Amino acid sequence: RLDETPLFDPDISISASSNLPFTSVSGSVSITLSPDHWRREDRDDIIELIDEKQAEIDLESKLMEYELDMLRKRIASVEKNYHASIAALTNAKISYDETLFYYNNDERTDLELEEATINLNAAEINRYGSAVDLLETYGEYIEYLDIARWSTQFIS
Repeated sequence: RLDETPLFDPDISISASSNLPFTSVSGSVSITLSPDHWRREDRDDIIELIDEKQAEIDLESKLMEYELDMLRKRIASVEKNYHASIAALTNAKISYDETLFYYNNDERTDLELEEATINLNAAEINRYGSAVDLLETYGEYIEYLDIARWSTQFIS
């Protein structure tokens, strides 16, 4: 819009006339110059608007970078939780197998076997929950990358 707004816009009139049959031709050009024709205020308004929009774009860009950084950190945290839940599940399976072995040899009680079973089930549930959190976080990250890619194509 800035290129389309001239700095100076004078009034220009061009007229021509022709009279026939004996061929009379006349023409005139009129240019009116006035201080009112200077468009500095319009251009200044447009430049101010451009500066405001650039500031908005810069702010949005920084916000997107911050949010992407936060999502990356959240992914790292959720991945650690997921790996910890796998380790806890492995330990719960080992504990259950050990308890079952001793139970079959009459060295553990029904209550101890039930406790090991509950702990194993809790570890499986925790692992599934961690997997869901991880996949949701990956989904949020991918969605945000798509939004960021879509929005930056209009900025460039």
